[in-house]
Amino acid sequence: MTNLANASHLLRGTKENKWTSLMSKSFDDLDPATAMRARAVEAAMAAYGYPLKRIRTYDKLSRQMKLYNQGRTTPGRIVTKVKRGWHNLRKNGKPKARAIDWAFKKQKRFLGRDNWSMNWPWERLRKICEACDLKKTLKWDYGHFVD
Repeated sequence: MTNLANASHLLRGTKENKWTSLMSKSFDDLDPATAMRARAVEAAMAAYGYPLKRIRTYDKLSRQMKLYNQGRTTPGRIVTKVKRGWHNLRKNGKPKARAIDWAFKKQKRFLGRDNWSMNWPWERLRKICEACDLKKTLKWDYGHFVD
């Protein structure tokens, strides 16, 4: 459960294959109830004209621990406050995460807005998530929601 706006540098360049192999963006890695809610949110936001970019659903615990240790016991700046979170859940040996991270997809009609711009309708996303029983638990991470 990291603030991916601050951790995006971890996913760039030569480390991309190393880091992306430890995390998933698939609905299949979510708990079925969480996946159902997340699909409803994505459909509703698309209907409003704001398609979402799924950043992650499941994270291996080893990746989360590396992120947590960064800036504490390994070089770099601190990018997360959480050792273990809802992205790291497993059931019967399979990923069953209960959290999802979203950003807004860049669109030509909104030139100059990156995926994390505060000009996106984050409050609308929060309200739609709440209507679908997904909660925003981290006030510093706008795109992170938990079932």
